Amino acid sequence: MIVAETDRMISERLEPSLAGGRCIDIYPLGKDLVLAITVKAFFGNGLEHRTAEIGVIFDELQAYLELPGFKQLPHRIPFTRRSRARAARHAFDRIVDEEVARRRRIAASDFRDDETGAGDLLDVFIHDSTGDITNEEIHDQVNTLIGAGYNTTAATLAWTLQRALTTPGVWQLLRSEAAVAFSGDLAPSSETLHRLPYATAVARETLRLHPAGSFAPRQAITDITVGSH
Repeated sequence: MIVAETDRMISERLEPSLAGGRCIDIYPLGKDLVLAITVKAFFGNGLEHRTAEIGVIFDELQAYLELPGFKQLPHRIPFTRRSRARAARHAFDRIVDEEVARRRRIAASDFRDDETGAGDLLDVFIHDSTGDITNEEIHDQVNTLIGAGYNTTAATLAWTLQRALTTPGVWQLLRSEAAVAFSGDLAPSSETLHRLPYATAVARETLRLHPAGSFAPRQAITDITVGSH
């Protein structure tokens, strides 16, 4: 699915944008690609038609999270960035609620992924074997997973392309490795990743140089000694 979505983005948007040798900003394309993959992973085909709407919602939430700390202090003042973020969160919760309700209505029909998105992550939450997961917990799980994975992955993709294209020899090695890994008629699978050790190394080095989450404080439970400290 990820490879198919990437191929579609390249053919439908990247190649036409590059026509005539123009220089383009690839970051928005990467964001849209990551969002399309994320929505499909969580909701299958059920919410594919609302991908752009979900993107606007999470851009609003991201803009709020990037504000200075004092501007994120809890309050109920209307027409502020916090109030817009709160409204965006409620809007996304409604989207999830509608999709959950739709799937539960037809659960007895033994639905399949090609029509409803069954088999995706939302389906796992809905049909949780313990039966204890609530709608509020589904909201929190989906919000956290998309929120943590959307902009961070898009930023990492952008940095990976930037470094690979500007570091001599890297892009050529990536192309050569991919040509071998994706040769033949077999559909890409988890095994394909094992045939991409150089691409894996490039991704990890990009994360080392440009970590998507650069500020994550921790406090040790017990005192430790590092060198003379």
